[in-house]
Amino acid sequence: MAEWFGGEDKARGYQMAMAVLATIGLAMLLFCFATVRERIHPAVPSNDDLKKDLRDVWKNDQWVRILLLTFCNVCPGFIRMAATMYYVTWVMGQSTHFATLFISLGVIGMMFGSTLAKVLTDRWCKLKVFFCTNIALALFSSVFYWIDPHATLMVVIAYFVLNILHQIPSPLHWSLMADVDDYGEWKTGKRITGISLSGNLFFLKVGLAVAGAMVGFLLSIYGYNAGAKQQSPEAINGIMLLFTVIPGVGYLITAGVVRLMKVDRKMMITIQQDLALRRENFPDLQIIRPRDGVVPQTGEVK
Repeated sequence: MAEWFGGEDKARGYQMAMAVLATIGLAMLLFCFATVRERIHPAVPSNDDLKKDLRDVWKNDQWVRILLLTFCNVCPGFIRMAATMYYVTWVMGQSTHFATLFISLGVIGMMFGSTLAKVLTDRWCKLKVFFCTNIALALFSSVFYWIDPHATLMVVIAYFVLNILHQIPSPLHWSLMADVDDYGEWKTGKRITGISLSGNLFFLKVGLAVAGAMVGFLLSIYGYNAGAKQQSPEAINGIMLLFTVIPGVGYLITAGVVRLMKVDRKMMITIQQDLALRRENFPDLQIIRPRDGVVPQTGEVK
């Protein structure tokens, strides 16, 4: 779109392309706003003020941990995404037309990854799938560094597989946000979905900002020169690291954070059963909130 709109004027082309994408995004957001309806209602309605809700949401220890997971999960993929054009242009020595096809192939791989996530979580716990996938991504991304960038077919196949693996945790991440809300309602007797989701979106944006800043900072450190006809060996190596090893380290850190989460399949079955019982019996059932830091035992309604 940038070339079609702008021709030789790249600034104009990108401006118009982003305007088209922004218009499509606005239409989709308005459609979502107009058509989405609330289906799940809290077991116990609450009219507490914002200050009290903020205090209560911090009692949900899994919410605090998923904020960290949100930040760590977004950084590796965004760093590699930002480095892709540099990798294709300077390391592989390919044209922008090839880069378009290359990136589009990665998007197709992500579609397969999203579909595969459902298949895997039907069989295994989503936390286990999340953890194992990030370990596989850490290893695969690091090995990618040693692939000859001029072996185009091998690079394309490896990039396609990498994007399949990368996208598997994405739907699991959003699903975990809902699980954390259920856990918070189960533990505190209150469901604070709005604040919980807002916090996750805030940390997602922070992660994107930090990852973007890291790419620019590291490119500068490695001596990248946007106006040069040929980049130095140090800059080429830096681009390769940004595309492979550095995201691999990020995936490894993300896997470590996943281990801090405890809303596994067994716990979520218990939580959902207890919440269903609360909703069925409310308002006749008197809800007694647990003391801070004390979680109801398995199968116990508090």
